[in-house]
Formats: sequence, structure tokens, C-alpha cells
Amino acid sequence: MNHEDLELWKRAHRLSYDVAVELSRCMYPDFINQTNQSSSTILCNIETSFNKDSASEKRRFLAYAREALAEFKIQIYVAQRLGYINNDKAASWRMELHIIKLKLTALIKATENNQKKIISCQH
Repeated sequence: MNHEDLELWKRAHRLSYDVAVELSRCMYPDFINQTNQSSSTILCNIETSFNKDSASEKRRFLAYAREALAEFKIQIYVAQRLGYINNDKAASWRMELHIIKLKLTALIKATENNQKKIISCQH
């Protein structure tokens, strides 16, 4: 399966795009860059995980994506508090992050279960 076919990747891609568009009006380029980087890091790590051969490597990069979710969530709160995004947009992004996190966690567990099946077949 291609990572671009996953609903997880599609949602993360839409969110990353929405962040870039929404913050393009922000007057603080450092904040824009940091926020765009954390949202795109989610995508990059999901994609990288699909290019790894071992299950442990896949899980490692999926865990990196989950860490980037946490960082991005903090930046949403900061952007909201500073008035860069409105309350509705902040709530929408946090809800989307929650859904992405659930899907990411499910993918990590599926990778773990798949590795356990492979190990049990080898014995």
C-alpha cells in the first residue's frame, strides 16, 4: 500500500496545507516557519516510515510523527492566544490532530502486530 492512499496521510496533508494558507497572512515569519515545519514533519515521517524495511524502523518514524503532532498542538494554542488564528480554526485543527493521532496510533499498533505475526511464523 502507498502511504498517499492512507486516510491518515490525506488528513495530515490537508492539515499541513491549511496551516500554510492560514498562516501566510501572519506578520511573523519565524512563527510561520516553525509552525509549517512541525505540521509538515508529520507528513514527512509518515512517508519515511513507508520507505523503511524493518517494522521497528517503521514504528520509529511513526513515533516521530506522533511527537510532531504534540509540538504542533502547542503551536496551535500559541497561534490562537496571539490572535493569529481564531477560536474556531484552532478548535478545528485540534480536532483534526486528535483524529490523526488516533489513526497514527492504530497504524503503529498494526505494525507491531504484523511484526509479531512474522516472528511467530518463523518459530
